[in-house]
Amino acid sequence: MKKEKINPIDHIGETHGIYTIVDMLDEKDKYGHYIYIGKCNECGYEKYSHYGGFTSKSQINICKHTVLGDRFLHPTKWENGRIGNIFRGMKQRCYNKDDHAYRWYGAKGIKICDEWLDNPKSFEDWALANGYQDNLTIDRIKEDKDYSPDNCRWITGEDNAKYKSTTSLIEIDGEVHTGTDWAKKLGFGVNTINKYIRKYGLESTIEFIKKYMANPSLKPKSRQSYYDLYMNSQII
Repeated sequence: MKKEKINPIDHIGETHGIYTIVDMLDEKDKYGHYIYIGKCNECGYEKYSHYGGFTSKSQINICKHTVLGDRFLHPTKWENGRIGNIFRGMKQRCYNKDDHAYRWYGAKGIKICDEWLDNPKSFEDWALANGYQDNLTIDRIKEDKDYSPDNCRWITGEDNAKYKSTTSLIEIDGEVHTGTDWAKKLGFGVNTINKYIRKYGLESTIEFIKKYMANPSLKPKSRQSYYDLYMNSQII
């Protein structure tokens, strides 16, 4: 007997493990699967996944989610799916301690403003009214400030890389500064460390900083840079 085909929207309302499927997005994933929104029945955490992500045997039944204070995040139907993905990425790096970028965002106190966090649709409205295009990325104007309307802009990936190259966060023995701030701390010109990052790479620049901090008394000869002195010296 041929199995009756189910309308994808009919999965809304189903409960699987700790999740109840509460909505379905308009766009599909790269494999052509519909994307559903599942809400944790214990804490309100939202999971975005294809249907199999809710029904597979590996589906956990114990709530281990990061809850944003006393907020329960309500499903959002995005007019622009990419804006929705950008917003979800912001949430992950600001609030999910398991996210690989959390250390540079949430761990440093970077948050999403209450206006956007409580009403994600307002983020989409702001984006569409303030220069959003599908080839642009979101950028915080001041790196130590939150995601908010007065601190965000839309820029090209090329410009984003350029800005990030001059604001690289460098951690050495638990101390974290931008390249500019490391230069100030070590007594160099403000662009010295960022110039070394672009020319020699981040790892080599970190090694240079460590060597300099261990013995800051060496002075370069004429036409010799501090980098060449410390990275090539046999004394250190």
